[in-house]
Amino acid sequence: GKLLYVADWSNGLGVLDLEATGQSTGRWTWMRPPADSTVLGIDGLRRHGNRLIAIQNGIAPPRILSLELSADGRSLVAAKTLERNLAEWDEPTLGVVVDGAFYYVANSHWPSFPGDDSTPVDTAKLSPTAIRRVVGNSYSSGYTTAAATIRPSSLRTGTVASPRACAPRMTS
Repeated sequence: GKLLYVADWSNGLGVLDLEATGQSTGRWTWMRPPADSTVLGIDGLRRHGNRLIAIQNGIAPPRILSLELSADGRSLVAAKTLERNLAEWDEPTLGVVVDGAFYYVANSHWPSFPGDDSTPVDTAKLSPTAIRRVVGNSYSSGYTTAAATIRPSSLRTGTVASPRACAPRMTS
């Protein structure tokens, strides 16, 4: 069936069966985390094949997590940390899978915002945007931990580049 995965920062992961009819208890299910793992604090979520890739910036330490789905996609069977607590991180968030690699914003600077819908007071102290790439060797065995950071200075100014376009310009 068609399933929608929903991350709730304080309650975890849920799955909604979009083809189920009525208000049956089988339509919505909270997913139990795999042993020795948590699904709390997820701010970004992507599905690729039989995996969910989660950005957890609401736990300490923050991390990028690969969650293996069961054959029917309704439960989690394993978890693997892909990256964890990197020095360059300033609240990692939002990601996408392109050509087998996972790209995400490594430093959203969210903690620099005062919380009143205004912009940070001293933008000169903010580091340039960093997009990290985590390379997948296969989705059945997970991702490698090889990663690199894309710096805006490596991109042509005035253009919008896709992660695919950025890949050749990446620096470690």
